[in-house]
Amino acid sequence: MPFKGQEITIHVRKGELMKPQRVNQFEFTVRTPGPLFEEVGLATADPSINIREGHTYRVRLNEDEGNPEITEVLVEVIDGGGETETTEPA
Repeated sequence: MPFKGQEITIHVRKGELMKPQRVNQFEFTVRTPGPLFEEVGLATADPSINIREGHTYRVRLNEDEGNPEITEVLVEVIDGGGETETTEPA
């Protein structure tokens, strides 16, 4: 799936910690309108990236098409179309 350096909206279906690699891996559904809408993908993320199963986020991906990684959470998308800014943990 051609996820490369994009800002996309995803709905996180499943997440798990990959202990040997020390990264989280997420299965998601693309929610951004366009040719990838409803496609299912996998991406990793550093454990400092705070996203949860069942939630929808606007995220930025890295440039490596062969190894998609969520590099930044831009906003959490709330049911009904609203967005909330991400906040740094205290």
